[in-house]
Amino acid sequence: IIPESNGHYCFEVQPGNYNVYPIVTGVPNVKQETILYPRSHSITVLNQPHLNVNFYRPRLTVSGTVKTLATAQASQITNTVVELRSTTRAWSDRVNLNNKGTFEFHGITPGAYEISVSNDNLCFKDGVKTLNVEGNTTDVSFIQNGYSFRYKATRPVNVRLSNPNVESFVTQLHPENERYCVEKPGVYQVT
Repeated sequence: IIPESNGHYCFEVQPGNYNVYPIVTGVPNVKQETILYPRSHSITVLNQPHLNVNFYRPRLTVSGTVKTLATAQASQITNTVVELRSTTRAWSDRVNLNNKGTFEFHGITPGAYEISVSNDNLCFKDGVKTLNVEGNTTDVSFIQNGYSFRYKATRPVNVRLSNPNVESFVTQLHPENERYCVEKPGVYQVT
């Protein structure tokens, strides 16, 4: 049975016991049973209509934390943006971290998503993750692993970075990146 454009449906059956469940088509990468709730209704039909056998699309929450290094400043933490983007349809949302380093997205429908964390001054281990949201997801976690600085290079170049608190080291900067991460904050000399 295909419902009307407003979602209403109606069908006629003989008296008896039935399980009514929705079948949804055209939504890739999502388990069938997570698209509409409840998964099914068990009904007994007598000699009268059985009304209000309703299914609804769930609205879920995706939340988590961003664990920062002890030296990260509060202003750096709240300037951190977490983006949730559907991989199967044109939808995305962005939120800033709160001062406790947590984030929440509300009203999310089941499906496949990509979640990422970004901050111009901070670097993160595994800054992009994939999620298959089938229920409330509260355990998304990102970990800061350094501090970034921006540069411009027209070709790959070897440079020595030194800081009084860090042993100097040589690295290669590439023109396509324009951003490099170091473990500790501070003023670095580039030679």
